[in-house]
Amino acid sequence: MTDEPNVGARLLKRALGRSLRQRRTLAEIEEQVPGTRAFAVRFAASVHGLGMADQEEVHLLRRCIAAGLSSYRLARYQPEFDLVDALATFVAGLSQRCEDDRLRALVAKALTDRQRRLIADRLPVCQARAG
Repeated sequence: MTDEPNVGARLLKRALGRSLRQRRTLAEIEEQVPGTRAFAVRFAASVHGLGMADQEEVHLLRRCIAAGLSSYRLARYQPEFDLVDALATFVAGLSQRCEDDRLRALVAKALTDRQRRLIADRLPVCQARAG
């Protein structure tokens, strides 16, 4: 990751942009599964650590975060949707937008052990512990 304080939070804020809908959706997931926003911040900080150009980082994060939030919005009205589904659909959508294994590994690494255990049976990306 990076030593620069709050870089992940700043990048996440830039990736969310002015979209009130995305901010509200992320807050909704966070309310159901505390720590989800922190996961997104850690993922953003990891992307920053790849050394991409600033606009590339923001563009990549915008696409990935938007995909995760969209997956959650589509799934939240399914019968028996629970807090595990909330986190799992967000992480799955985000992971699907990652173009390569290196980025998918960052997703797994950004999850806490508790988050990883919580959704491991639903998402293959979480089964392998990120070193």
